[in-house]
Amino acid sequence: MDFPTHTSAKLDETTKNLLNPDLLTNSEASAMESLDYDYIDSPLVLSEKKRLFQSSTYLMLLNVKLWVVTFLIGFITAMFGVFIDFVTNTIIKYKIILADMAYIHTQGAYWFPYIVLLSSNIILVGISSALVLWFAPAGGGSGIPEVKCYLNGIKVPEILRLRTLFVKSVGVILTVSGGLACGNEGPMIHIGSMVAAGISQGKSSTVPLVNTPVFTEFRNDHDKRDFVSGGAAAGIAGAFGAPIGGTLFSLEEGSSFWNQALTWRTFFCAVVAGFTLNTFLSGVRTHNWSPDDTSPSFQITDTSPTYSIPHVPFFILIGALGGILGSIFNQLNKLLMQFRKRINRMKIFRWLEALIIAGITATISFSVCYLAPGCVSIGNSTSTDDITFRDVGWYCGPGEKNQMAALFLGSGELSVKSLFNDNTFMSHTLLIYAVLYYLLSLITLGIAAPSGLLVPCLAVGGAYGRLIGQWLQPIMSDVNVHTFALVGAASFLGGTARMTISLCVILIETTGSVQRGLPIMVTLMVAKWVGDYFIHGIYDIHIELKKIPLLEWDPDHEMSDVRAEEIMADHVIWLYDVEKVLKIHTILQKTTHNGYPIISKDEVFQGLILRSQLVTLLYKRAFQNSKAPEEIPLVDLSEFSKYYPRSPGIESVQIYREDEDKFIDLRPYMNRTPYVIHNNATVERVFRLFRTMGLRHLPVINEKARIVGMITRRDLYNFQAKRNKNKLDRARKRRKSPNIEDVQYIEGQHSLNGISESTKLLSD
Repeated sequence: MDFPTHTSAKLDETTKNLLNPDLLTNSEASAMESLDYDYIDSPLVLSEKKRLFQSSTYLMLLNVKLWVVTFLIGFITAMFGVFIDFVTNTIIKYKIILADMAYIHTQGAYWFPYIVLLSSNIILVGISSALVLWFAPAGGGSGIPEVKCYLNGIKVPEILRLRTLFVKSVGVILTVSGGLACGNEGPMIHIGSMVAAGISQGKSSTVPLVNTPVFTEFRNDHDKRDFVSGGAAAGIAGAFGAPIGGTLFSLEEGSSFWNQALTWRTFFCAVVAGFTLNTFLSGVRTHNWSPDDTSPSFQITDTSPTYSIPHVPFFILIGALGGILGSIFNQLNKLLMQFRKRINRMKIFRWLEALIIAGITATISFSVCYLAPGCVSIGNSTSTDDITFRDVGWYCGPGEKNQMAALFLGSGELSVKSLFNDNTFMSHTLLIYAVLYYLLSLITLGIAAPSGLLVPCLAVGGAYGRLIGQWLQPIMSDVNVHTFALVGAASFLGGTARMTISLCVILIETTGSVQRGLPIMVTLMVAKWVGDYFIHGIYDIHIELKKIPLLEWDPDHEMSDVRAEEIMADHVIWLYDVEKVLKIHTILQKTTHNGYPIISKDEVFQGLILRSQLVTLLYKRAFQNSKAPEEIPLVDLSEFSKYYPRSPGIESVQIYREDEDKFIDLRPYMNRTPYVIHNNATVERVFRLFRTMGLRHLPVINEKARIVGMITRRDLYNFQAKRNKNKLDRARKRRKSPNIEDVQYIEGQHSLNGISESTKLLSD
């Protein structure tokens, strides 16, 4: 609908009094918004539900759609996994063949095969990084922090777009085949989430022509987030072939709001992904299209006794070592990311950084193969048949293989499988590999290219875990180095990412080692405890660096001492239940809030209405000449989800001068029963409401049921940030002057309200 150019009109005095100029001047909408997991309980929605739910056919069709979408998410995510695995290994294969031809042609010279590897790696990584920087910046990294935030209730821009999916899937192939110290498992979680978001909505913002009306019922934050939970689980299953671990990952690391039905659908989605992955990988590799012909990703083929009780103390020590090494890794990467943020502000510099790291990785990888090949007899190798180029014999004698080449020149997944199974690794080879791959993973994490951290952590931990096992063999004859490699892998990944339940199950599923479950669990628990003592997990650190207001599982115990009125924004902009068109239009122009309280004539709180609803009502001209209620709502319910998730902005709405004094009856459209909190309630209760119910706004009322404030996720985040800063300041003062009296934190309502007010426009 097109409108003539609007002639600006002056605000009436009532509207002027509602708008706080200190809050509204130079305000900008935050790039990150909260999701609204709560359904809108409006008369319009309830009447439509009542009409639809009377039809058993509609309910059956809705249920069928739900499971069809879930199946499609699992199947398509797995197909992405098959495609990425096949193309990545194919590129690596031909890259090594080309380097091997150069090696043979120069009769074992250093420079020619090195130049072949160096140039191919730089080209592959350069293309991947360019796609991220100039086409879809949200496609960089693993995507796990962003998906975790989305499932926590935060809408991070661009992370679920179609072009991001393209860049992520193509970029991770180029990055992994380009030899960087990274894996495709983290990006697969992001890919699964993007697949889920796209299929469940039946439309694409990137390609407007893709818009089917089949799944319009799911175009809301609640259902979309539930499907993304299944997509994240399918990503794990499509990468590792671990459906149970994927389901637990979605629960442990991501989703804030969970129920029994969602558990079953998520597990079904992950099982479909795992079955599809195994079937198609079997067909691609052996031409036998059966899921039974594909072994687990990191299956340990050794059948000797796995461990005994005297080994448990060593597992605990390895867990502590993993926690310490993981904490050092996280701290160094945090400092590196802060340094990158200060100096790499131009895209060209970030692209050059990716090229330099690709060059460094290629140089170190090839040089160590040349200087310390670790040559062993091929006849003694027990590597599985699908390890690409395990028998590369560069710089070794006849009938020997280069162990360093087997570890550095293939993909990280193949290196992990080799560490878990090969019996020929020498101690110095494992030590050099663990140290160098640790450092390469450290500098690779955070570059402008799709890259995952899970497999590099497994490789580093597997190397030092196996090394410890080999050192113990002269002392304890029953040491199983394969078990120690697995325990080491669990310790470093647990110490870095702080995953426990899901990682334990993933490792059990991918290695086929249920009997090793106890040492894995013990190691993970110790690694997490030790790591948490020093610093947060790596994904939480990256979330903090991006200043995303993630809410943790549990509230700070100090929240029980603070009241809701101390953190709320008390300059609330409200609307009457029947309001003037001009006033609504002006408020939407002058503010960036996403929710507005509705009050009655006697100023009693009546409900809440969203910004997108108000824009739609103005856009559809739901005007009336008087305040009398309309018998039938003027706007159909389908109009409010028509443009989801991007409703038209207020700038697209123009108002005729003759419409300015007309009214809009908001009562049929507003949420009449939103969650509210009393102004004397504790912040701990506020936190639990946000965390468990998935709220976007929380109106604060007094004993007379009058609106006195508004709390959003950003207010809680700012409160926690202020607390943490004060704790750090007090600790510094104690170190400098131990006798100085500690400073009380709570400075009064005005100070805390100032924090909330200054950021309110960027919060909801």
